[in-house]
Amino acid sequence: MPKNCRYIALFLLTIVFLNLFLPIVAENVVVRPTRVQLSLAQTIDAETANQGDPVEFVVVHPVYQDGKIIVPAGARAYGRIEQVTQNGLLGKPASLAISLTTVDAIDGSKLPIIASKTLKGESRTAISIGVSLFLCILGIFIKGENVTMQAGYIIDADILGGNVVNVP
Repeated sequence: MPKNCRYIALFLLTIVFLNLFLPIVAENVVVRPTRVQLSLAQTIDAETANQGDPVEFVVVHPVYQDGKIIVPAGARAYGRIEQVTQNGLLGKPASLAISLTTVDAIDGSKLPIIASKTLKGESRTAISIGVSLFLCILGIFIKGENVTMQAGYIIDADILGGNVVNVP
């Protein structure tokens, strides 16, 4: 084999080796404000929830910027229960308020997000007072409706801009 062919073969093998075994260089993408759709990972019930409890959501659709995925579908988003009120006597309804704070980006970093949701049960105060006045005092023991946020509940969140994500 001629000497020049050996050098060419060695050069080509070096190129192939570098492409196979060196990691792909990541590109930095500056995140612009955008929307992400999230699905609740676990059911939350006002009877058992506590203020400050963590809540977890899952990203429904990937988020793209500049043609690259910055947040993949299935990534986790995190928040907490801001306020919880259990249903009570005299028809007082339960309420539940959550807020979301971060979502996992494709590079493992956490991007800040803004989202909140408050659910309130149906009040039964009028029924409770009516039964108490016209039938018996036991009407005061009628409770308002409880609130449950079922797993799979969909909420939209806004990803804040300015952070940098390393995308492959």
